[in-house]
Amino acid sequence: MPRYHKFSDLLWDLQELRIDTELLLVFGGTAEGRMLAQSGLPMVYSVVSEEALDGIDERPDLYVNIGPLDYNKVFSIVSHPRISAIIDASHPYAAEISASASTAAQSLSKYIVRLERSIEPTHQNEAYADLDIHEVSSAEEAAHLIEQDYKDSTIFLSTGSKHLNEYVDYGLLDALRVRVLDTEASIAAAREAGIQDSHIYRGKGPFSVEENLRDFSDASVLVTKMSGAQGGYQAKLEAAKRLGMSVIVIQPPKASFAHKTFFDVEETIAWAWTSMPKHQQKD
Repeated sequence: MPRYHKFSDLLWDLQELRIDTELLLVFGGTAEGRMLAQSGLPMVYSVVSEEALDGIDERPDLYVNIGPLDYNKVFSIVSHPRISAIIDASHPYAAEISASASTAAQSLSKYIVRLERSIEPTHQNEAYADLDIHEVSSAEEAAHLIEQDYKDSTIFLSTGSKHLNEYVDYGLLDALRVRVLDTEASIAAAREAGIQDSHIYRGKGPFSVEENLRDFSDASVLVTKMSGAQGGYQAKLEAAKRLGMSVIVIQPPKASFAHKTFFDVEETIAWAWTSMPKHQQKD
């Protein structure tokens, strides 16, 4: 695992060390981001949690920020003269960091690309034609739909520890079963929302059909994000189908501006090497 910094320490390193190489700024925390960090490209790699660094080795030209960044912090890193370009490889639903990265890049006239996860609306396949499926644009819209149509149902949220209060505010607390990362922060967020421990399922996805069948067995409505194969989306649908559940799918937010969009990690890596003339790809 690479050495990592809190934001203030990262800025000190970038300002005080005499870095004579260009660096990419990569927003990760995804499987795609991890592959970029493992590529050997010189970079600042930013993630929210330490768990996102699993499988990434330390090297001299890899600087890591760990912890959430607001716009001002993103702007501070993007403005460093050695940051030559930005790659947004964050989660498809991480709208805030994507927007911050895009806005900062445009303000500072720096090039930004988006590594987009290819997501197919699997629930529209004929295999799931019999599923009771609803598409919504946000957690609040999902909570409103549940309050209107599924108020007496048990609800399984497979959308993580964020936005739990939206459901609680609609009076759904006792009906909720939530699956979150097995980290102190995620579990604390669920508890702070009022979820009792017996209704908190812990683990790190993607989850198999069998694991979903086990976790969903107490619920009749599934709330999920359309997170693609990397997020185990189809396995969730398959489990819901076998259990006869209703499914509420939260659509991905609209993508922020990027000068170029990639859908393949290897193509992104190749572009990055050729876009950094002071570097040559390592043997």
